[in-house]
Amino acid sequence: SSEVADPFRLVFFDTETTGLAGGTGTIPFMLGFGYFDETVFRVKNFILNDLGKEDEFLEEIDRFITEKDFTGVVTYNGKSFDFPLMESRYILQRRRFPLLSLPHLDFLFTARTLWRYTFDSRKLGVLGEKLLGLSREDDIDGSQIPPIYFHYLRSRSFHALNKVIEHNALDLLGLAGLIVLAVKYQDNIDIMQDEGEILGMARLFEKAGDISKAGELYETIKQSAVRTQILENAVKGLAAIKKKKKLFQEASELLEMVIHSTDHKTVKELSVHFEHREKNYSRALGYVRRALEEVPLTEAQRFDFEKRVIRLERKMKSLEKVNDSLDK
Repeated sequence: SSEVADPFRLVFFDTETTGLAGGTGTIPFMLGFGYFDETVFRVKNFILNDLGKEDEFLEEIDRFITEKDFTGVVTYNGKSFDFPLMESRYILQRRRFPLLSLPHLDFLFTARTLWRYTFDSRKLGVLGEKLLGLSREDDIDGSQIPPIYFHYLRSRSFHALNKVIEHNALDLLGLAGLIVLAVKYQDNIDIMQDEGEILGMARLFEKAGDISKAGELYETIKQSAVRTQILENAVKGLAAIKKKKKLFQEASELLEMVIHSTDHKTVKELSVHFEHREKNYSRALGYVRRALEEVPLTEAQRFDFEKRVIRLERKMKSLEKVNDSLDK
């Protein structure tokens, strides 16, 4: 995506808070900013040392952001968590959160698509560990963070926060690393480790409207995939593209490759194709009957298929009548 154009001008942003629920009772007490500085990746943390001085805290944040002149912000789940939270803290202090005016890429949505078929979890820590080798062995659990902060406020021992600072820095470093990796993947699929990633990348291209690139990747998977689920998804993706291009014959041939997979949509598409485009009613009927026997259907889907059976049988009967009268 063009938003990821120049990683060197982006700021990677993540908050640590006094609770995970959000809402006005939740206070972001640590704000982490990650950014590239020539050859290094820097993380700058701001820590709220006094709950009564949030105004001064936010003022310092504003100064930092203005000074740095970032061109975009990247978060992981920022759109539904960090940003609304920051916005409400700023409103309470009669201010406006400065990052709101920048283009914002919440990479969680991209990551969910890209690694959906490769890893069971798309948590930032898991992806950082598996893809970038960022060890989280000594990392603290998110639920431990609020008590550590309250302990810090009582004890004033800065040492207590070390683990939280490290956790925040690892998240930002992981996020930046994943962005760089995704940009590299976009240019060269050969560096991908898993066929699931190629499928994920095809989905991303399709979502972005680059149908020809998506089609190429689906085609690659169709030729080489080993896992059935990956192959079937790619073939269906390819069929959908062919259908958009009005290449109905090619689309139905592709769908026939995966007809043994039990989903009603594929069966329905094939029955529609043979009934309306090919006028091959017996073949269409075969698919519908098979679905009624083998595919798990909802009440509505079953009702729809049963109506199809009646309609197709009627069409076949009237065809037979026509043929009979032609024979006489």
